[in-house]
Amino acid sequence: MASRAFESLAQEMAQGRGEHLASLAALLGVPEEAQPEFFGLVQENYTRLVGSDHTTAVTMLQALQASMAERPTLAKVSFVTEDLQSEIR
Repeated sequence: MASRAFESLAQEMAQGRGEHLASLAALLGVPEEAQPEFFGLVQENYTRLVGSDHTTAVTMLQALQASMAERPTLAKVSFVTEDLQSEIR
């Protein structure tokens, strides 16, 4: 079930829209007014975020945080906790 959800999210990331992507934005704390920018960022950086068969949810979140840090509006949203950082390492 989790892998199907990740596949659905990946498809929506490529499209820059969708229910799973909107849910991800909400879960990450992206303000509603910044969500269109978030959707565009995700679509623009799709290959960087999900471009590998070896991409995991953790590596995708790490790349997403790095991409968001490059945008002033989205850089304010920091969702990578110390626990996630240690898992990434």
